[in-house]
Amino acid sequence: MVKAMLKGVAHVHSTFSFDGKVELRDVRSFFEQKGFDFVMMSEHIEELDLERIREFIDACNRHSSDDCLLIPGIEIDALNILIFGIQKPDSFPDNLTFTQMCYERGAAIILSHPVKIRHGISREVEPLLAGVEIWNSRYDGRRAPRYSNLRLLRHMRHRRPELIPFCGIDFHGYSDFADLWIELEADRAAAAIVTRLISGQGRVCTRNGEIPVYDNSTDLSKTLYAARSAFATGIHDGAVALYRFIKGVGLPMPTSLRRAGRRIL
Repeated sequence: MVKAMLKGVAHVHSTFSFDGKVELRDVRSFFEQKGFDFVMMSEHIEELDLERIREFIDACNRHSSDDCLLIPGIEIDALNILIFGIQKPDSFPDNLTFTQMCYERGAAIILSHPVKIRHGISREVEPLLAGVEIWNSRYDGRRAPRYSNLRLLRHMRHRRPELIPFCGIDFHGYSDFADLWIELEADRAAAAIVTRLISGQGRVCTRNGEIPVYDNSTDLSKTLYAARSAFATGIHDGAVALYRFIKGVGLPMPTSLRRAGRRIL
């Protein structure tokens, strides 16, 4: 196969997740129409057993097309991770053992939405990590990655300099779509894409271009972007707090206002 520059989206849920709203075949169609070459799925593990996981992997293969590849993946909230490029398991004893099995078979293990982590990173999981989801548009907003996530990646890279920056849109329904994606040069095959990603060949991109979190970025550009990130995070969190207050006291909020806020943030 010939390598090509591919554009992909990550952290995507279908109805294989308990809170997913879009059928898997429609997920592929939606992102294919938007010009994406691959979609990195991340179904919640909570209501999946061994048979259902194997069924999900078969469905990813069946609903992939020549133009858009569905890469099977799992989200495990209890461990704060995303696992991309899973293969059919022979057993599913527990979350940690399953994660280790996936790692040994070449899957990419990514620390998911760090803002949700309350009790630290699991000591058993940390050595398996390939990267950190520095930008989750559902939890961090659509303007810039969360400043604390950038700081976490920088801190973790003191021990593990090979850790990659990663992004996801945490897609559950069509309204969750955001202009946030990964670009990399690879063969159009799941294993090749995951391998290139783990090796640090991917780039987090938005409609405003690549974000300066890579070694070829100047210190000044990283500093300025960190300031922008901190500002955007403050605006996003303030808007979310206001929305929750309005909802909590029972004030009406027009649908048009909710949609406008989602587009802006």
